[in-house]
Amino acid sequence: MVPYHSRTSGLPIKPVCPSQEYSFQLATEMLASKVVVGMLSKKHWLNAVPAVQNVSFLKNPRNPHISPANTGAELFQRIVEALR
Repeated sequence: MVPYHSRTSGLPIKPVCPSQEYSFQLATEMLASKVVVGMLSKKHWLNAVPAVQNVSFLKNPRNPHISPANTGAELFQRIVEALR
């Protein structure tokens, strides 16, 4: 799959298959114990996993770099500490 610019992603709002439900359950469990940075599709994640409302997303979703400028200094420091 090749990414491309689109005003609408075409992703369905509701899960399509049981494996997605399982993935969403894993994501919910992970949110309780990990530093998580959202990158894309915030609206879709919020529909699937309401706990995502507490997740910090990149300031520029078109730029996937984890940097102080794209995450904010506080979140960037939390990421660095988690990786140590």
